[in-house]
Amino acid sequence: MSFGDWAVMKTDAELMTSYMPAEEIVIVPKKFTAFKDGSAHPAVLFLDDKGVLHAVGGKEGVRQKANLSQVYGISFEIVDFVLRQADDGTVSLAIATLEGGSKGGLYLYFGLTAMEIWCPPSDKLIKGDNLPEITNVFMVCSSLVPVGDAAEEKLDSYYILGRRPR
Repeated sequence: MSFGDWAVMKTDAELMTSYMPAEEIVIVPKKFTAFKDGSAHPAVLFLDDKGVLHAVGGKEGVRQKANLSQVYGISFEIVDFVLRQADDGTVSLAIATLEGGSKGGLYLYFGLTAMEIWCPPSDKLIKGDNLPEITNVFMVCSSLVPVGDAAEEKLDSYYILGRRPR
């Protein structure tokens, strides 16, 4: 049997000139990151040019986009964020805000399930406000640090950069 006896290749092409997206997305992201949603499908978290945080992904099996700044109750401009997802699917999220003048804020969400991104519980939030202005947030995810005799607990390390006081 030769290669040509069992393999057939056909080509097809279509010139796409009149197709339109189902919903126009006109937001140009300043920063974005991807993660797996609760159904293990890809989702995107992004910051627009006005400092508003958005997500596009699956919530309860339905693909949708959401204004996470509004969902999280953040009325200030977001200057940076970082999201890390551990191997077990849990998510840690740090959000830095500019609260006017040279004051900043920091929202740290830890141990969220991928579905809790859409509506995080308040007991998984550490919030700092009236901080010096923060310009960048970095995170190292899921360092294993021994706690007690045999137990190990996942801890995230955050690195925060700000402007030098004048």
